[in-house]
Amino acid sequence: MNRISRKTAHVYNTQRDGAILPLMGFVMATLLVIIAFSINIGWIQLNGSRMQSAADLAAVSTLRHYANNANTTSRIFNARQFGREILRLNRPFFDRRGQLDRIRFGRLVDITEHEPQFVQDRSAITAVRIAPESQDDRVVNSFLPSLFSIDNVSLTTPAITAYQPTEVVLCIDASRSMNQPANGVGPRRNGSIPPTAGSRWFVLRDTIDRFLTTVSQRNPNVRISLVSFGGGVTHPIVSPLDREYTRIEIPLGPLDADEVTEVFDRYISYPCLGFGTNIFDSIEQSTDVLLDKGNTSANQFIILLTDGSQFFNNNPPRPAPVHATGKAVANSLQIHTINFRAQRNPELEAVANATGGSAFDASNQAQLDSAFTDLLREFDVELTD
Repeated sequence: MNRISRKTAHVYNTQRDGAILPLMGFVMATLLVIIAFSINIGWIQLNGSRMQSAADLAAVSTLRHYANNANTTSRIFNARQFGREILRLNRPFFDRRGQLDRIRFGRLVDITEHEPQFVQDRSAITAVRIAPESQDDRVVNSFLPSLFSIDNVSLTTPAITAYQPTEVVLCIDASRSMNQPANGVGPRRNGSIPPTAGSRWFVLRDTIDRFLTTVSQRNPNVRISLVSFGGGVTHPIVSPLDREYTRIEIPLGPLDADEVTEVFDRYISYPCLGFGTNIFDSIEQSTDVLLDKGNTSANQFIILLTDGSQFFNNNPPRPAPVHATGKAVANSLQIHTINFRAQRNPELEAVANATGGSAFDASNQAQLDSAFTDLLREFDVELTD
């Protein structure tokens, strides 16, 4: 009986082992397929992410090249070549075929919507789009093409870069001290006469004209308002503002550098500029312009320029300018200040610091130009999904 039992057990174990081995083989093969499939999917996702990053980089680089070379000939051609080089350097994600065709210049419509639409239009370039245009435009091999019949990876989401909509209020001191020499050279001038050549007013006029001309070439999506301040006092000599503490000279709208220059020139026709420097009121007025008429999805900020300090002889007296920044801070509005005189102005520094803006000191024309050049960074491009 023992011999028979051992023989029976041996036969049983042999049959069991013969059944388990094929099962183990099937399980191992299944696991290998799952692992291979996972690797393949990961490879596809990795290359898809790399393609998207390369396309995003090319789109941003193309539009920035276009924006920063406004005065060059063949502006579009050179920008496209620049973007093409970015794509070429990211091979094998993008091959040589159709690289220029990938790069489209145009604009976004319905920019206030969550998903604005790209329209190809070279007459009003505000955006660049990069994406494959055909099913044949797929060039990245997958990890295991023969096993899963997946032989390529394509860019599925377009890369669109656009100028960020920007709204800015230029808040300009129009008080009599703006008739003083811009570079501190020569005797002080009589404030009760119209601004003359070489004065801060004339230098500011020319600097802002150059600044806005550059801005309009770099970023067509800019809207601007001009606010002046320097009144609040009754005087026998007629001034532009007179009893008005501040005034909206240009409502918030599309940028027109010539319109701003015309306002500066119109002030010269008065016997003198305004009386008083009402910085507190100008901040409140400028903030209200953006909050009442602005686009909350835009990049909004204020550029405040003065050559003086808060005028306290009003009735009722006005507090320090920094106390007017409450609404700006609550709405994330930066105020960049320019102190157009040789002495420091702690009032303006406090305003800039409170709102996260930049404070500039400019005691001459060169420093004033430098301040506005630095502010060009506020009109840059951004990546739009």
